[in-house]
Amino acid sequence: MGATEQMLFMMLALSRKREYVTKTFTPADTSWTVPAGVILLPSIVGKGSDGYITAYDYTDPPTTTYTMDKVRMIYYADGSSYGPTLMEQVPCQATTPIPPDETVVIPGQRTTYYSYFRTATTTPGQRHTGYDSYNGVNTTGFGYTFPGGGGVAASVGTYANKEVVPGTVFPLSIPSGGYITITY
Repeated sequence: MGATEQMLFMMLALSRKREYVTKTFTPADTSWTVPAGVILLPSIVGKGSDGYITAYDYTDPPTTTYTMDKVRMIYYADGSSYGPTLMEQVPCQATTPIPPDETVVIPGQRTTYYSYFRTATTTPGQRHTGYDSYNGVNTTGFGYTFPGGGGVAASVGTYANKEVVPGTVFPLSIPSGGYITITY
């Protein structure tokens, strides 16, 4: 082939418009092998999964605590009385047995009674409100990381003109809601 023919051949080859292929990878795709003849990825576009924010509003259940109360009542010989007076209050369980009443008599002076009661105190539950933020998961492939959203929708990342070697296997990690689209 002469110089003129070679020049015409090169001009013809360069004048042909290259038709690109676009391929989108999803979570089901775990790798991609560069086909023969492909040496450039003009466009790589991708994104991780979206993050999100959730609101919460809940109230803890009420709590009940129990005490064993010892109460004193005094009756004097002249007919007067004093009490009732709370003498002691001890934490206990709902099933703690109640002790029997006690009576102390001082003849001609007074009679003192000690009675026991189990008291339940219920405290309403505390209310909790707010927001929880959940980050999306990164997508990785072709040597790039496409971040997941930080509590919001993930941003789309774009890279251009990645040189590749035919036969190279690129591992892909794509979460649900993420993707990578290439043109070659």
